[in-house]
Amino acid sequence: MVHEEHTVDTIRRHHHPDEVLKKVLVANRGEIAIRVFRSAHELSMKTVALFSFEDRLSMHRYK
Repeated sequence: MVHEEHTVDTIRRHHHPDEVLKKVLVANRGEIAIRVFRSAHELSMKTVALFSFEDRLSMHRYK
């Protein structure tokens, strides 16, 4: 079985626009959150971040 790489183009090609998520909620912080935000941006998705008062100045809030 041949595995097709999951790229932005293959995702867009195989899914109808109504089937694709349009917004993602990130309830994490740090490097993982930044990667999720970056990937969502590449897929033209809106993002929402949850953060505590203590994390209000953290990097993931601004990515």
